[in-house]
Amino acid sequence: MRDKLRLLFITINLCCPFFVFSQNSNFHFNAGFLLSQVDGDNYGGFNKMGYSIGGGFLLNQKDKRYLDWNTRLNQKGYREVNETTYDRLPLNYLEMELCQQFKIANKTFLGGGLYGAYLLNNWRTVRKTDYAWLARLDYHVSNNFSLQTRFSWSLRSIREIQYIVWYNRAISLEAVYLF
Repeated sequence: MRDKLRLLFITINLCCPFFVFSQNSNFHFNAGFLLSQVDGDNYGGFNKMGYSIGGGFLLNQKDKRYLDWNTRLNQKGYREVNETTYDRLPLNYLEMELCQQFKIANKTFLGGGLYGAYLLNNWRTVRKTDYAWLARLDYHVSNNFSLQTRFSWSLRSIREIQYIVWYNRAISLEAVYLF
């Protein structure tokens, strides 16, 4: 099942004719880091640093709107280190994101959307799928390079145990290169 889901993610992203064959689309590559938190774990703060890497297609709908189809690998979870405790939960997700962006100022875009994610590592009490909303702020430094800030929050609990509610939250900063 796990291999079938991976193949589905790759097939949809690479073979989607709506983006690939559109004359108004650009391929992009993004890489950066993220800070994540698991809400409900009794540890405070965005204390887990991870990486974010991916790519996708940016479809120019009009002069002031873009639709972004993105697949990325994100390293989320929590980490708590103090005098008595070292506790961590690394969660590696393969995410597919769909985000609508609007131009709000010269070279600045604000966007929002949804993503679905599949957990790549095996944790018995964590759901294999995560669905979340996201908000993005992009600043286009040049025609081919932009900086992206992204905030995401799960729509449902990532825990499978009844009465324990955990949500993924993440803030990321990424560099994006458009081809």
